Amino acid sequence: MTLTHTLSSLRRMIIGIALLTMAAACNTTRTATNQQHAGNTQQQSADNHTLAFLRKTTDNAVYARHINAKADVSVDGKSLPVTTQMQTTQGKMIRLSLTALGLMEVGRLEMTPTDVLIIDRVHKQYARQTYDKVKFMAQNGLNFYTLEALLRNQLFLPGHTAVGEANIEQFTLQQPTAAQHEVTICHKAGNMDYTWTATPSTAQIVSTTIVLHDAKQGNSTLQWNYADFVSMGKKHYPTTHNIQVNIAGKKPRQRNMLIHLGKINTTTDYSAPTAPSSRYEEVDIDELFQSIFAQ
Repeated sequence: MTLTHTLSSLRRMIIGIALLTMAAACNTTRTATNQQHAGNTQQQSADNHTLAFLRKTTDNAVYARHINAKADVSVDGKSLPVTTQMQTTQGKMIRLSLTALGLMEVGRLEMTPTDVLIIDRVHKQYARQTYDKVKFMAQNGLNFYTLEALLRNQLFLPGHTAVGEANIEQFTLQQPTAAQHEVTICHKAGNMDYTWTATPSTAQIVSTTIVLHDAKQGNSTLQWNYADFVSMGKKHYPTTHNIQVNIAGKKPRQRNMLIHLGKINTTTDYSAPTAPSSRYEEVDIDELFQSIFAQ
């Protein structure tokens, strides 16, 4: 797999994060009865249970500000021929560095709250743009905080930087059934549905699903599964991220990316955003994405 295909795989992962999911039976209905007081009491009890569970879910977020790790990445069952290093600083940066033979960085993907940067060191090119100017990100509501929440195994709300008491009531809850043992957390925003499944006892998120509904093109989906949790302070963090993307359209595409994280370090200090060399050519980020995706 060449550098071009490697960067293409990373691009597919980013697009997939913006394409979003099956929110089955997330709407709740209320039936009027003659026993209004009893009904209100039951509803209040259900609401309290929902809020308690959601608070427990958000409280599972790891405290670590920095999460850095070596990432073994495979795409559609094929391992990338480069070493991938993940470096994240909460609220500031997500960086994936691609190194050939463990010696030379050949590519870099870097996201901050304001923009996204891609560097191709082999061809001495780079592209930097704000999220609202990157077509596929703007169209699908993708930003830094969505990606950060997915990587950190947390709930998120489009357009918000975090989930807390001020917006936690925007989620609904679906209890386990005989066929599904996890609790389902749901949120709907426009033509996108978001669902998270969490364990009933610990409220730990084990999967995130996002569906982008399109009457003409069909539904595109992202399934992000978490496994192999390890202790991180008093919290737990998944070291295996299994990402499945289905992109609808005239030529439907399906991709699977498996990420195993090792040598996790939570003490590394913040590294300032990258400043591309003056010797590098700046290119349009959408054109760069399109040329990569066409390979």
